[in-house]
Amino acid sequence: MPYTQLCDANWKIPYIGGWCEGFVEGAWGQASLPKQDSKGNWYTTGVYGSAIAKWNANPGNGNHPDELPPSGVTVPVYFSLDSVADGHTAISLDDGSVASSTQPGTHPLGFLHPNLQNLIDVYAKYNGGCTYLGWSEYVGTVRVVQPVTQPSQGGDMPAKINLDTARIMAHGVLARNGLSGRSNALDGSSDNDLTANHVGQDLTNEYVQGLFLSAEGRQWRDTQDSNSIQGINARLDQAPKLQDQLAAEQSKGVGLVQNVSDLTTQLAAANEEVKQAESIASDDAGKINALTVQLAEAKATIDQLSTADKPPSTKPTGTVVPPTSQATNPPLTPQKTSTWLTTVVAWLVSTFKRNKS
Repeated sequence: MPYTQLCDANWKIPYIGGWCEGFVEGAWGQASLPKQDSKGNWYTTGVYGSAIAKWNANPGNGNHPDELPPSGVTVPVYFSLDSVADGHTAISLDDGSVASSTQPGTHPLGFLHPNLQNLIDVYAKYNGGCTYLGWSEYVGTVRVVQPVTQPSQGGDMPAKINLDTARIMAHGVLARNGLSGRSNALDGSSDNDLTANHVGQDLTNEYVQGLFLSAEGRQWRDTQDSNSIQGINARLDQAPKLQDQLAAEQSKGVGLVQNVSDLTTQLAAANEEVKQAESIASDDAGKINALTVQLAEAKATIDQLSTADKPPSTKPTGTVVPPTSQATNPPLTPQKTSTWLTTVVAWLVSTFKRNKS
């Protein structure tokens, strides 16, 4: 059966002897390049801890036990070793040669064996025996090759359903799990239902029609469920509107921030004006208090002068003042006293005005 390459390997990468699974996964970008820990020990990290662990996991049912690797494509190959429980894995290249982490120590690129049998002979010599297990369509959890689909000749389809067909039908055609199932449309290995109930069945017209007419198929075509085609389209149609709403809310937010900034500036200016007004009022209060004291002192002075200005009592006292005494000490006239008071008040008003200014 012919196969097509989905993603190729770069075997010309550094490797550590004994870390074969890391080398193979690293060639397909599934593991880190070699690195050292704090004690200087070399190691690499990947999906599986050993070649046997990967082979036994058999992701996507992609193992081909006891089959020689297909020609024209690059795939991982697996071996059991009599003296090493972790086994061994290498890369069968499209020209029949095999890249491997054969030599001990660290090296800048993979060791190239001319063919599969040469690798088996070398590993058997140093590991008590080496048995070829087969090859796989998967490295780590990524599929690297798949069978070339043969065009149908009409009539029934006797081929067996593989994982690719199952994921295309369930996740690609029926959009199982809606938007959240898109990753399974590219790699269905994490959908346990596919491997349990679809992979391995006969790919017949009856099977396709049954899947299309199933409750899952009807949900996809005929309902408004969020995972149906109509529901997904409705959500996709809402996306531009939601983006516009978000942009509008963000614009409002910018405006509010500017308004807050402007109000803060105005408030600071108003506080400064209040402080200035309080300072002026404090100064005026001091001046007014001083004037109040001056006015009180002036009032007391006026009261004293007014008392002194009153004419003597006309009530008889039993003593007759000679006319000459009245002529000698004439009393203060009211006209002169009023003139003096007017002068005092004018001085006080003038002083108050000067202080006010």
